[in-house]
Amino acid sequence: METERKWQLYAHLAGRDYPFMKLGPTIDSFGMLFRLYNHVPKPMEVLMNKKYCLVPLYQGDKRLIEGYSVFQSDVLPCWEDKENQGGGTLNCRTMFERKEDMEKAWLSMWLSLCNEDLPFVTGVRMLSKRCQRTLRVLSSKAEIWFSKSASDEIVSAIQKACQERLSLTFVWTPHKM
Repeated sequence: METERKWQLYAHLAGRDYPFMKLGPTIDSFGMLFRLYNHVPKPMEVLMNKKYCLVPLYQGDKRLIEGYSVFQSDVLPCWEDKENQGGGTLNCRTMFERKEDMEKAWLSMWLSLCNEDLPFVTGVRMLSKRCQRTLRVLSSKAEIWFSKSASDEIVSAIQKACQERLSLTFVWTPHKM
């Protein structure tokens, strides 16, 4: 079954050069969604575990994976993209006590995108900030990105639904350039 919109999975890397990279093909069906979901390490494995957190780039350089995101295939996961300018994010900064809580939040946000439950949403992102020396997780953040066409009423309704579904408190932050 095809999704209404097409989506792209990204890994977010530590550092300023090449801050994100595409993972896998465009998600255009629920079959592709579950193939990627089942074959890419889960956020809890990458963001809360030292085993999977380094990705080789070029010339032997390895970078720390700080997060994953899924964005519309024609929207880059950055505020500078024209679809994200003037919009904002609902974000929740937390220390997930259990890995399963992070997994539930990620899967719920991902499925809501492909189900088209979240209108005006350009993407979702899950991040963990780590100590560069010890790789210990300092904090985690779940984000839902909105385009500028999202009204205050829609953002409030989605904020309330996310808080009820995930038992997490989401705060609105406008994208400023």
